[in-house]
Amino acid sequence: MFVFTKKSLENYLLKFNIPIDKWGLGSAKTINHLLKEISKGETKFLIENGNLIREVSALSIVVTYKNLKLKEEYQEFNDGRTRKRKMEASVAEKIDKSDKNLNDAVKRGIKEELNITIGIDQISELKSVSKFRESTSYPGLMSRVTLHRFHVDLKNDQFNPEGYVEIQDDKKTYFIWIEN
Repeated sequence: MFVFTKKSLENYLLKFNIPIDKWGLGSAKTINHLLKEISKGETKFLIENGNLIREVSALSIVVTYKNLKLKEEYQEFNDGRTRKRKMEASVAEKIDKSDKNLNDAVKRGIKEELNITIGIDQISELKSVSKFRESTSYPGLMSRVTLHRFHVDLKNDQFNPEGYVEIQDDKKTYFIWIEN
């Protein structure tokens, strides 16, 4: 297995004419974000017809409580940039090499993003879908994303009417409730 450094990853991407100079601007993530995804096993590269493809498996989780649906309002990067993502899901989480199965990944994702511990009885699996498109996080990089869709219904003691904030090393993500 090849281990990338920041410089070797930059050189690798440039070899495929990926415009990394656009990364870290506006709502785009940085090369360090991609390096972290690779090291966690969240992202893999494939070469198809001479083109570099980023392959990702991710969770798309709709979180509800009674007649409310949780929505990601926006993300705020440490450098002050913000981004709003148009997602059907409440929570989106990449599957990484530590996940034993999809239910464990859902439980990890909800714990990481909302700081809530859920039970298996709160998880319903929906139909998975695959999408092939240019990455919004990494402009110029084509991505094949398999979305494993789930529904999680919160219990009374897990519900926070003010929403939730996920604090990561590089950004904060804000979640709010909307009428379902």
